Amino acid sequence: MINSDIKTISIVIPVHNEALNIKHLFNRISSSVLEIKNYQFEILFVDDGSSDNTLECIRSISSEKIPVGYVKLSRNFGHQFALLAGLKNARGEAVITMDGDLQHPPEMIPEMVKLYVKGAEVVQMRRKNINSNFKGIISFLFYFFFKKISKVPLVPNAADFRLMSKKIVSLVNQSGKGILLRAFVPSVASKQFFLDYYQDERYSGSPSYSLLDSFELGLQTIFIYSTFPARASFFTGTLFLGISLTGFIYTYLTYHNFNFTLLLALLFCFTGGMILCSLGMICWFLYFIFEHSRTDSTYVISEIVEPKTDLQSEKNNC
Repeated sequence: MINSDIKTISIVIPVHNEALNIKHLFNRISSSVLEIKNYQFEILFVDDGSSDNTLECIRSISSEKIPVGYVKLSRNFGHQFALLAGLKNARGEAVITMDGDLQHPPEMIPEMVKLYVKGAEVVQMRRKNINSNFKGIISFLFYFFFKKISKVPLVPNAADFRLMSKKIVSLVNQSGKGILLRAFVPSVASKQFFLDYYQDERYSGSPSYSLLDSFELGLQTIFIYSTFPARASFFTGTLFLGISLTGFIYTYLTYHNFNFTLLLALLFCFTGGMILCSLGMICWFLYFIFEHSRTDSTYVISEIVEPKTDLQSEKNNC
């Protein structure tokens, strides 16, 4: 049971088809946090529209010391929205967010709590072992590029493995639709501490978050937190318009007449292509603005069970 006299820290874990990882994840969290003094913990899973028996595995967890609850979304809304749903329903004075595939080691939680006790508003975890595969290289290039085009303090090699104080969680919950935690949290935290960790391999199963999802998240981050796409479209269009005019003048001075075939080719190749490219960037930019300002629901919750010490036990293959 939750003791109202002891401070509570919530652990929010978005999961999608992680049935094979739930029990092992819970056991590792339990062994990591039970020795932490002056704090009690609760775990809130967010089932992001799983198609396997993830929810049944969550319901099967029975614990006398760590309350467990869950938020079930009506369908798969994506990792960021699942995190927001968890933060909205977390009850602790601080919240730890982590993934459900055990790439984020629960054994780092005591160190995170120590920094929180020292006054950290955010304890951001950073990967020390950067992947040398294609996805890791793309991630490195994205962080390097984003740092050049935006003033938002996006932390390299930082995933959504962090501890946030109640103040920061409140700001996140008030921020509205379209928020990207990796960009928003460091921009509002005045006392941010960092901890390095070695990211483990997935314990079981295959990742639901594809390279295409990462690419879309990167584009969202650029479009929402940087004016680079709009500026790039304008200046590139201006550049190629200048090239077209230069080609026009050069053709006239060289041949002393208007070679309309060459001029049309120049105009269509340069201005036509750049107009289409610029319009594409602007339309995408406007799309993200529209998504960010919409007032309808970002996710739909079909069931909530608040953390309690003994969830209904179900027989399953977890």
